[in-house]
Amino acid sequence: ADTNNNRVQLINTENHTVNEISVANPQFVCAGDEDFIVSDSHYLYIYSYSGTRIKTFDADTFGNGTLNDCTFSYGKYYIIGTGVNGVLEKNDAGEYQFDASQISITSTGITADVYGNLYLLFGNSVRQYSEETFMTGTADGSTFYAPDGTLKILSDYAGKLYAATADGIHLLNTASPVTLITSDETAALVYGNTSAQILSFAFGFESGDVYILSDGFIVRAQLGTNAPASLNSIDADGLYDTMYNAVLDSGSAEDLLVNVPAGSVLLSA
Repeated sequence: ADTNNNRVQLINTENHTVNEISVANPQFVCAGDEDFIVSDSHYLYIYSYSGTRIKTFDADTFGNGTLNDCTFSYGKYYIIGTGVNGVLEKNDAGEYQFDASQISITSTGITADVYGNLYLLFGNSVRQYSEETFMTGTADGSTFYAPDGTLKILSDYAGKLYAATADGIHLLNTASPVTLITSDETAALVYGNTSAQILSFAFGFESGDVYILSDGFIVRAQLGTNAPASLNSIDADGLYDTMYNAVLDSGSAEDLLVNVPAGSVLLSA
């Protein structure tokens, strides 16, 4: 979201092409499977990846609250903000509709892991929700500590949490966060000075690289042993025995090739 230039840029990292979409005052974007969201914090727009606007939700849809962030998980956009929290999903007719959550306190950030767990930022706390408890408003998982001034939180597929502040990227836990890279280090890679601040960040799904958006540039960083879990780092040790030699329980169907435990995620290459 390029707020100052009233545009959204879709960057293809494989062929290095950029598609620009004119949007007034975009504050955040959120990518889905077939479309993506752009918001100016009050209105919300759904676009196709070709750049066609599909749907507009005005401020009345959200009770005139302020939209702060969004994440996409299993066909649903989860929206959080000041005076508004809820889910945007397609109904039986294939049209997007908004359903409000019972969460009443203001959240400034949200992310999701591959299992569908949701993580919401409230001040210095990040609380975990399931799909169901997000709607009922009752956190049901661990609480993580985030540093002051957290701008954005992200989870890797396994649920490891990271935060971006103006001065660094941090690994979160239930105690104090661990700083992994500073804005001084990212600025030195580009400008050779320490004047730039971090604005946001994203993960490379396959590689585990971290893409850091700063003042006027994007840096790709590798965090070593603290890198986000990715497709290239999935531990397959013991996978064959788990799939082919697991003992079937009483509720399992017969003549199955594999026995897949509940909560598993299928990855197809």
